Amino acid sequence: MNLNLIFWGILSMVSDIDVALVDAEKTESHKNKFYEKLNELADKEKKKNSRTIIKSEDYKALIDNILAAKNKKETKSRSEYNILRNYDILEVNDNKKIIEKRERDDDPIRYLVPYIII
Repeated sequence: MNLNLIFWGILSMVSDIDVALVDAEKTESHKNKFYEKLNELADKEKKKNSRTIIKSEDYKALIDNILAAKNKKETKSRSEYNILRNYDILEVNDNKKIIEKRERDDDPIRYLVPYIII
């Protein structure tokens, strides 16, 4: 009788492990599909130069461009004016975040979120 209980206990543990492995494989599959689609959207050959999706390296470069344009004393270029018209920097705990320029202070904050290519 005890041996039978042990057998069923081990069998239930094995089936739980199998279910967990299948769930992990599905999660990994969905994650890979998500990043494939994201990379397609971010591919510069397939889209215009809009900033709806931005890679991590480009995000850091855009922060530098915004800060340089803000601090520039002489005449700004057209692209610098466009950057300053559309984006602003929000500093939170010494972390710089890019936000869309707001019309009023009570408008919601919309962040640009970078992603890392996997």
